[in-house]
Amino acid sequence: MPGHGSLSSANVALCKSVRPRILRAVATLFIAAVALCGFFASSSPRYRVSLVTVDPGSEYYSLEGHTGLRFTDGENDVVVNWGVFDFNSPNFLYRFVCGETDYMCVAEPTSRFLAGYAIRYPGRGVSEQVLPLDSVHTEILVEKIIENLRPENSRYRYNYVKDNCATRPLNLIEQSLGQVITIPALPPQFSDGASFREVMTYYHRNYPWYQFGIDIALGSGIDTLLNPRDYLFAPVILREMIDPGIVNPESGEFILLPSSAEGVVLPPTPILLTPMAVMWVIAVIVIALITTMVLKGRFHSTLVRTIYTTWFSILFLTGCLVAFLVFVSSHEATSPNYNLLWLNPLAIIGTFSVWFKKLKMVWECYHFVNFACVLAYAIVWLAGIQQGNPAFAPLLLTDAFLSAIFITYTLRHRKAYNS
Repeated sequence: MPGHGSLSSANVALCKSVRPRILRAVATLFIAAVALCGFFASSSPRYRVSLVTVDPGSEYYSLEGHTGLRFTDGENDVVVNWGVFDFNSPNFLYRFVCGETDYMCVAEPTSRFLAGYAIRYPGRGVSEQVLPLDSVHTEILVEKIIENLRPENSRYRYNYVKDNCATRPLNLIEQSLGQVITIPALPPQFSDGASFREVMTYYHRNYPWYQFGIDIALGSGIDTLLNPRDYLFAPVILREMIDPGIVNPESGEFILLPSSAEGVVLPPTPILLTPMAVMWVIAVIVIALITTMVLKGRFHSTLVRTIYTTWFSILFLTGCLVAFLVFVSSHEATSPNYNLLWLNPLAIIGTFSVWFKKLKMVWECYHFVNFACVLAYAIVWLAGIQQGNPAFAPLLLTDAFLSAIFITYTLRHRKAYNS
């Protein structure tokens, strides 16, 4: 959920920096502001502003990379980035789930910025692209950066796809230019068009369980087709696509730290350990056991009851989380979420449906409604209103099967069921 803190992400933190960086933030804030103010002392064209991009890492929050802006005039050399947060701040986890995560804009010497990645994240390459800003536009940009670094302005409410470490510097560059940067085409890997969810899935392809969680937590808002500029929420795409629009073609791209595949992005998850494989195994086992017990006339056995209780308890707990994200969290991407059709707190009714018979009409009604809701979600998925994770398919099949069997068996064996 881009080097991101979401949703993620799901969840999920984009461009996370470790706590020592937070402790340095206050100390470097004044130093960086003074260094940047030094730009105004001369009108020399030697001032250089660069877009700095860090390659994807192995952590969930770094799978789309990280973005910063580098300012250097030969004497002063700092990197400003908007991807710092304090994981140890009070109620961080609760605020993160509620969509109230605050990130910080901080500046530090470029040497320290690079050393941090070289030491803590070896193998993550860092590159820079020089921006061809004249002295007027550079001065405007520096003024805006200094304003961002002020203590009262340095914090901002993070948004995984609309306001993050990539979109913030891009917006400031555009403000300094007085125009929106035109991106003429889609990224080549998404030449047929894509949604936010599909972009995430592409960069999370080696982390299928992470994407599985994102697809549960985030709703239909991330399934809209993106225009070319929307893709720039991902730092690695920003580096790739900003070239034709603004980067100085004569300067090109400079490598500040070499990249290495070893120890960075993890290799693909073995196919037998992916959510799809695991969920199909669970589905086959559950359906086979229930079918066997029904054919033997043992629908009321302890095994069947335990399966129902376990299954619907999991749906209930997951449904509580989904409901919280939809109705309480301020994350834009969590509502509307049609997963609420099959993952909701009402699943608690299903946990008791095979144990207590006094309210049998309530149980029967629940399973009728649950079966209909599963079908409704399948239609929403197939219609493209909200894209589901492929691993949802065996879960939906099993959920519908359990309700269908319950309804069929109880209607055909009312006398046995009431005994």
